[in-house]
Amino acid sequence: MFSAEGVVHTSIKKRLSGKKVGFAIDAWTEAATHFVPIIGFTELEKIMLRFATLDNEAGMSSDAIIDLLDDVFDMYGIEAAQLGFYACDHASGNVAITRKTQVPMIGCVSQRFNLAKQALMREHSDLLVQVQLLMVKLNTIKIGTIFVRWTLLDRLDDGLVDFIHTPPMDVQLKALHEDFKNLESVNKKLQTSPVSLLDVRALFDHVVKHYLPTDTQLSVTSELEKFPDFENGVVKVLAGKVRALTRTDKAAVVKLLGSTNPSKAEEDADGSPKKRSFAEAALSKEAPTTSVAQLKSVPPTSNDISRLFSRAGIMYLRLRLSLNSMTLETIPSLWYNRGMWDASAVAQAVDKNRKKRRVAD
Repeated sequence: MFSAEGVVHTSIKKRLSGKKVGFAIDAWTEAATHFVPIIGFTELEKIMLRFATLDNEAGMSSDAIIDLLDDVFDMYGIEAAQLGFYACDHASGNVAITRKTQVPMIGCVSQRFNLAKQALMREHSDLLVQVQLLMVKLNTIKIGTIFVRWTLLDRLDDGLVDFIHTPPMDVQLKALHEDFKNLESVNKKLQTSPVSLLDVRALFDHVVKHYLPTDTQLSVTSELEKFPDFENGVVKVLAGKVRALTRTDKAAVVKLLGSTNPSKAEEDADGSPKKRSFAEAALSKEAPTTSVAQLKSVPPTSNDISRLFSRAGIMYLRLRLSLNSMTLETIPSLWYNRGMWDASAVAQAVDKNRKKRRVAD
């Protein structure tokens, strides 16, 4: 298994050679053991680079995570100039990592959206409290038995009278239910569909337009967004508005931008460069070409890592007693990168082991 992982590492190193890459980072703790996965995002694929296990809280500091990133750089031969962004949640430790390494960060938009929903719920807290009181009252064996026997309330149910909603409250609840259905559709879109930052901006703007209390969490100027220039730059490029990039936008996305080679100059019939007027020269300035595929690969959510944690949690709980830390790191990596190895890779790993044994003998 470990030899197969070595074969996969060699393949990953070749795939990442000279390519722009972004890192998705998160942390998970189970039974006093800390796990830190690092997933690499390129234009075409997602690759598990490391699934580290840490035994002490000190290993979760920003400096320790940066050391872990250095190990990943050395393992796969990645240059610092290749790293274009981080994708992680809004924890202070992640913000510290991005500021120390001077690499922009995309915060998880699902987290921002959940905070926005909570803000909207606080606007209707009195109404929701009444619903909760009614549900608590109904969630009893006695009341449940009554509803099984009778479909309508009568004088036997006097204990529910104080909790039943009035007609005006019913109207408000129906309207609130429709609002929550709308927000749930956005949440499902973020969770189940591959969306870009441009899609997220369109969704958030639509939500803010209809639900003003969410502006604090979802607007472009939200305090939750620690690197707004990077997000704005990516969104503008994906929207085809490269000319609208400000100086700070360009500086934030410079690592993900393509070459800035000027277009070939127009020529006269004799082959000499065609002279253009001052106005034509201004209008003919072309924006730098960009790698749109690379920008589309910037993940706006941490869904990949969340799903990885769910699977790793099942493995860790069921097989913990028989697994050491190296095995805990190897199994998730092989599972996530299962498209990079097959029977031939296993055979190659077996051959390497045989050769090592022969040399040792």
